[in-house]
Formats: sequence, C-alpha cells, structure tokens
Amino acid sequence: MVSICPACVIVSGTWLVLSGAVAFDFLPADTWILPVAILMGGTVVGLAWQAEKTYEWSQRHPIFNKVLFFLPGFPAVYVFAANLNRTLFALEVVLMLLFGYLFFVKRGPSPGQNPQTAKLEEKLKKCC
Repeated sequence: MVSICPACVIVSGTWLVLSGAVAFDFLPADTWILPVAILMGGTVVGLAWQAEKTYEWSQRHPIFNKVLFFLPGFPAVYVFAANLNRTLFALEVVLMLLFGYLFFVKRGPSPGQNPQTAKLEEKLKKCC
C-alpha cells in the first residue's frame, strides 16, 4: 500500500515538472531555476521528516537523521539546479521513485514483530 501526503506530491511534482520543462527547453532556466531549487530544498526537508516517521532508527536519532539528509541533500540540490539538463532530470526522476519507495510504500510487519502487536495496531487504526 502506498500512502503519500498531498503536500509531498504537490511540492515534488511541481519541481519535477518545472525542472523537466527547463531541461527540455520549454521554460527559460534563468527565470525558473530559483523556484525549482527552493522546492527541491523543501523535498529534502520533507524526506528527513518522513524518515523520522518511517524508520525507528531515525526516531531515536532525530538530529543525526537531519544531518544525514541535510548535509548531502542541500549541496545536491545546488548541483542539480545549477547544472540542470536532461540527464540530471532523468536522475531526479529515478531518485524520486527510489525515495518514494523507501519512505512511502507500507510494508508488512517485520519478521520479529509480535502478531498480537500487529493486530492491536490494526484495531487502533480502525478505531480512530
């Protein structure tokens, strides 16, 4: 099951469409690269936030989690925005699909999880 927040879809979808339009020369880069870069930065922040919701390790180490995302993420946004071309656009699409799978596709309970815990969690989800 896939569960993606609407804000994530709107922000990521907007910069993907805009960067594709810039890369394929439908929009002028000098006008649109700043909005693309700002929205890409928002995606980096959103992925760090989503990691804290998705992975237990990130919940236990929230500062280190942010450092792991922000330290490479913001320079990557700069490189992608400053050198936007068709190849980098294709890489952006692949990376977004990968991050989408890692952070938004719900997986079943882990093998070590207690079945009773999973049943209680399901009841709580249905309850409220």
